[in-house]
Amino acid sequence: MAKLIEFLQGQGLGLSETAIKILEEEEIQDENKVFKRCMEEILGRLRSYGTLQPDSLEAMRNEYVVALLHASIHIVMDITDKELSMRPQYGIVGEESRGWVNFAIKWNPKQIVKPLTFRKMKVEKLAGKMKMTPMTLPIPMQDENNAALILKGAKAMKVDDPAIFVKWDANGFNDTVAQDVRNGVAGQTVKALITYITGSGGMDFNRQNSLFIFRDNMSITQCQGGFPQWAKHQAAIPDVCSSICRINKLSAKGAIDYELFEYPLTKLL
Repeated sequence: MAKLIEFLQGQGLGLSETAIKILEEEEIQDENKVFKRCMEEILGRLRSYGTLQPDSLEAMRNEYVVALLHASIHIVMDITDKELSMRPQYGIVGEESRGWVNFAIKWNPKQIVKPLTFRKMKVEKLAGKMKMTPMTLPIPMQDENNAALILKGAKAMKVDDPAIFVKWDANGFNDTVAQDVRNGVAGQTVKALITYITGSGGMDFNRQNSLFIFRDNMSITQCQGGFPQWAKHQAAIPDVCSSICRINKLSAKGAIDYELFEYPLTKLL
C-alpha cells in the first residue's frame, strides 16, 4: 500500500490530504489478488504511456483512474459483502449533486453512492446552450463526440450563421447489391452529397462530413432546394441520412437553437 500511495502522490491526480490519509489507514495486504492485479495494470500502463505529466491528456489520466476504481470496488465488495457497480459518463440527479460525471459508483439501481471526477459533459453543455435537457436533445446530439463538434463549430460561427448537422445512414446507400451507391447507380454516393453541400456554400467544419456551416440564409435555402432527385426521400428504402437539422447561432455568447431540416432528404412536402 505504501508503494501505491507514493505512486499516486507523484502522478498529479489531485488527491486531497484526506484521501491520502484514508489510504494510509486501510489495511490492504500487498498479497491481495485484486491489489496485485491493479499494480500490474498500472505498471503496464507506465511502460506504455510513461509517467503522467501535469499537462497529460485527460484520457491518459483516466487510464490510471479506471484501474484504481475497479480495484477499489472489488476490494470494498470483498470487505463489505455488498454488490457495487460503476457507470461511466453517467447523468445523476440528487440532493447533494447533479449533472453528468465521468464515473459513478452504484450500490443498487436506484441510488448513487458517490459521483467521481465531476465535470460538465459536452452533451450537458450543448443542452444548456439550447435551453434544453440532455435527454430532450435529438438522439445524435446526445453523443459526446457530436455534441463537442457542434459546440466547437458554434464558436466558429457568427451570429445568425446557419449550419446543417447531418447523420448519414449507410443503409440509404446500400439498398441494392451494389455497395455504397444509392439505387445501385454509380456516382450516387455520400461523397457526392458532401461535394454538393460544400459547393453550395457549406463549410465542412473540421472535415467530419457532418457539420456544414453557411455564411448566409440564402445559401442554405438554395442548398436545401437543390439536392439531387436521387438523394430525396423514397418510399420503401432507407433515407440517405437518419437525422438532419439546421442549427442557428443566436448570440455572441453562444446561444444556439435547432430546427428540423427534413425536406427533402427524409421527408417530402
